[in-house]
Parts: sequence; structure tokens; C-alpha cells
Amino acid sequence: MVATVSTWGAMIAGSLILASAAGAAPQPRAARLLLPPTSIEPATEATTIRTGSRIGYPANDAEAADTARLLVEHIGTTRGIALIAAPGDGTLQLVRNAAVGGLEGCRPDVAPRGVRIVAATSTGLIYGVMTLAQLARAGKLDFGATAAEPSNNGLDLLPGESRTVPVTAQASPAVLAPAMTLRSLGSRR
Repeated sequence: MVATVSTWGAMIAGSLILASAAGAAPQPRAARLLLPPTSIEPATEATTIRTGSRIGYPANDAEAADTARLLVEHIGTTRGIALIAAPGDGTLQLVRNAAVGGLEGCRPDVAPRGVRIVAATSTGLIYGVMTLAQLARAGKLDFGATAAEPSNNGLDLLPGESRTVPVTAQASPAVLAPAMTLRSLGSRR
């Protein structure tokens, strides 16, 4: 009986020591997923992405295809906008360019013709796509309906900013289809 009590006592004491040691351990910092841009080029251009918009990528680039599907999944899940990933041109375009430096270097450019995420590496493309996905999830992009118009208040959305550009709906639209307007993501890494 004494052996049993001391065994239980040792187990409880050991558990308390482990628990207190674990509580005293420093907590790891949350990982930063968005790298700060090395420079930002504000612009006033905008483009609207809506259900059915294509994410284009080079036909012979399997990694870019995977990255496009990642964005389809994120935007579909977080905002209900069903995008299509397909080789060739698209409203959202994944582009390889060796001139964009660094392993994680990317350059998201927004213009009326569409969004281009330019990177030299697959990692850079993923960073660009995840920047868009995280801004969308955080509500930092303009979301509305095909029958909505963005207000012209002069605000430009830059990576990491907490402002949004309001959307004003037109009078009682018959059918609302999810859409988002991207404004001024032009940055260079």
C-alpha cells in the first residue's frame, strides 16, 4: 500500500513539475505569412473579380497550376466566389519572370485589365497568391455584387493596410453574384 501511494505521489509530483515547466516556457511568436514589401507603388487602377473569372497560368507549369488551384480554393471558401484555374490568359494571371528577385519575391499588379502576380519562383507565386487570399479573408478587398459599384473615395488598398474601399449597391438588383474589386496592390519585392 505504501509503495502504491508513493508511486502515485511520484506520478502526481512529476506531472506538476512538467506542467509548471511547460507553463514557464516562452511561447513562440506567431509566424508572419505576409512579407513586408521592399517598395510600394500606389496606383488608382482597379479590376473586378467575380464568379467565373479565370486564373491563368503557363500551360507547361505544374507548380503554377497548383498555386492557381490554391487561390481558387481560398477565395471560394472565404468569399463564395467560384474562380476557374486554367492554362492561358485570365483575369488573374500567374506569370514567371526571372527579373523578380529572391526566392519569395513577387510583384502583384492590379490594372483595369486584370491582376498579374509576377514571380521568378513557385514560392514567390505562392506568396503573391496568399497575399491576395489573406487580404480577401480579412475583408481588405472590395467585395460586393455584380450590381454594385465601388465608391470613388480615393482610397488605395496597399498590402498590410487596414482600410477598405466601400461598395455602394445599386437600387434593388435582381440577382446578386459574388464579386470583388481589387485596388492598388502594386508592390515590388
